[in-house]
Amino acid sequence: GGSTGNALARFDFGGNMNYTTPGFTHMSGSQLFTTTNGAGFAAASTISQATQATGYSVSTINLYRDGITGKGTATATFRYTVPNGNYSARIYVGHPTMATQTRVEAEGGAYAVQSSILASNVFSALTISNINVADGRLDLLLRAPTGYTGYWLVCGVDIATSDANLPPTAPQRLDGLTFDEFGLEQTSTERLAAVNRAGQVLTTEVVEQARREAVADWLQAGLTPGQIVALQNTTVQISDLNSEGAFGFAGTRLIQLDDDALGYGWHVGSGPVPTSAVDLGTVMRHELGHILGLSDLDPATAGDDLMSGTILPGQRRAVPVGTSDDVLLTSGNLVNPVEEKRLDLFETAATVQTPDASLILIEREGLSSGSPSEIVTLPTSQRSSAGQPLSIVQVDVADAAVDLESLDDLFANPLEGLFE
Repeated sequence: GGSTGNALARFDFGGNMNYTTPGFTHMSGSQLFTTTNGAGFAAASTISQATQATGYSVSTINLYRDGITGKGTATATFRYTVPNGNYSARIYVGHPTMATQTRVEAEGGAYAVQSSILASNVFSALTISNINVADGRLDLLLRAPTGYTGYWLVCGVDIATSDANLPPTAPQRLDGLTFDEFGLEQTSTERLAAVNRAGQVLTTEVVEQARREAVADWLQAGLTPGQIVALQNTTVQISDLNSEGAFGFAGTRLIQLDDDALGYGWHVGSGPVPTSAVDLGTVMRHELGHILGLSDLDPATAGDDLMSGTILPGQRRAVPVGTSDDVLLTSGNLVNPVEEKRLDLFETAATVQTPDASLILIEREGLSSGSPSEIVTLPTSQRSSAGQPLSIVQVDVADAAVDLESLDDLFANPLEGLFE
């Protein structure tokens, strides 16, 4: 769903039934890599093909109905010729009829990402960022995580020069919708057609207020400096996502929200959520979770977890509360941590890279390591020049919590012109 970004290449893995997604190049498991063709597998790889064409929980069924698979210690390696430099890869995983868990390692294991255990008909998109290629060839090793004895499966991959050039993905959908090869199945189409709007249509002002409040919540959950920068660089776009049955999509730096919540309308604010409206704050926080590196959870087992892949009107879910171990660094569904490092108050020569070099994540002096961290702005005299790392020896923190106006200054995004 959403735009296709500016990916260098998009490959749809599979077999000889040639299920191909628009915009992707079909890549059979039997196609071997050569320096001439520039893309293929290091050895013939096992394929999985699902013949059913209905009942999928995602709209891009041709992408997910086949792929490269293995079990236990079996592996496959996909190779793609690129100029030396840095790249990002997005890997599509999951299977319509069996549970899977997949790990992908780039460039000999120097970069890696893995999914949670995905139930049948539950899919996810994993992202590996800043892969440095020095030999003119990007290698992706496909396998199961250590200790997992079931199947792994990779349906396809996007390759781009940066996260920003990867297409948006990871939709949060209305629970219970199903798709076939033509899009929403008839029962789902009829369900949406019968909706009576009980909430609001989005405006730029409503979206910006919701974004600021959602960011404020996430800041209390325990974030790494890199995750803070990811929030800062995220933009939000109002779109029509009805054909996807989605309330929202998230890429690596872009969130798309449906204009009228698939016809239900959006509930705005902190009051009780009407049973026939969709809570904007919940969906915004969910999509920001993807920006922070969290993947969708299986709705059948996720309960009220914010990262459940589906939601119903009337439901509200909250950002997970931080723990002494830092919830975002230990959560089982953290698929792509931006930076696994916290900044201590008196740590010397610690650096945080931000566009204006004025943001720093710290913990208050005298509080336990499990206490909520804060965002503060450094006095001008303590800032380095724009774009340069900032060395911190000690920072005084005001007792007052950061208000929304301050957050707006810190995380403001130029939304004008981005809305459709």
